Amino acid sequence: MKGYYVPRIAGWDTHGLPVELEVEKKLGISSKPQIEEYGIAKFNKKCKESIYGYLSNWNKMTERIGYWIDLEHPMSLWIISTWKLPGGQ
Repeated sequence: MKGYYVPRIAGWDTHGLPVELEVEKKLGISSKPQIEEYGIAKFNKKCKESIYGYLSNWNKMTERIGYWIDLEHPMSLWIISTWKLPGGQ
């Protein structure tokens, strides 16, 4: 509104719980001990892979509705899960 140029870039928040539940279902696990046994680093990697699996759908929808943003240089915000918090249960 004051003459400044602000580029429109693609971006989204990634909330941990829905992603974690989807990955748990795919892996056939349902508890923290099972995730720890599987490996937290491997589990987190699967979560990121799951998110990026939806990227093409997001880009197609964005183009279809005519929303002009930079899809080539997206911003993503990873909402940390309780696995990263001190004393996370």
